[in-house]
Amino acid sequence: MALQIEQATLDQISQTNKAIILGKIDDEERVHLKVSDPKRFPGHVEWLHVEPMNAIRGFSLLVHRGKVTSFFPRSRINATRNAIMEAEIISDLLELLPVDDSVEVLD
Repeated sequence: MALQIEQATLDQISQTNKAIILGKIDDEERVHLKVSDPKRFPGHVEWLHVEPMNAIRGFSLLVHRGKVTSFFPRSRINATRNAIMEAEIISDLLELLPVDDSVEVLD
């Protein structure tokens, strides 16, 4: 798998002081991020209703001072039995993202 993430998307993380960020991977293996908003984008499904795309995987990030401190691989859009993203994809994403030295993968 060759995930793709634009520099502007990476910059969005680096410029974030503290936030929960929703992530989606589309059918062309591009990574999309959006800061979670309890009114407009509380989750992946709601985001897809507002901005439709062929998302095949979803995840969430906790960002603190420009670094991913926690990675949540569970989403209702993941087509796995327990809605958790596959370990290989988690590993690939963590290699692409600006992660804290003590990043945790939580489900």
